[in-house]
Amino acid sequence: MIEQPPDFEGDAAIVIKFINHDNHYLRFTTYQHYAILYSIDSPLPLKYLDLGTKPFPATRDYSRNTAIDTAPAAGVLVTGQAAGPGINVYKYDKAAQTLKRIWVAR
Repeated sequence: MIEQPPDFEGDAAIVIKFINHDNHYLRFTTYQHYAILYSIDSPLPLKYLDLGTKPFPATRDYSRNTAIDTAPAAGVLVTGQAAGPGINVYKYDKAAQTLKRIWVAR
């Protein structure tokens, strides 16, 4: 089992989205700036992927679950922002199993 980041405190899932066509999906929890990477082959998390806090992704409450979506064929994650109408765009690297923020629109 992998260690949770020291500042990770949440556990209530707000949305689950596939990030690629290789059986990997992301679980988002309330009040957290992490996406938890899983494989459909195991119930244990593979990694905690930090989405950053400036700006904070739209994970503050359940009503924002529609502000998170993925394009699995492209390995792209898009989230709304917790405050304001902006978006954050991330690219998934399946070899390294990482997310890199590639664009922020405020």
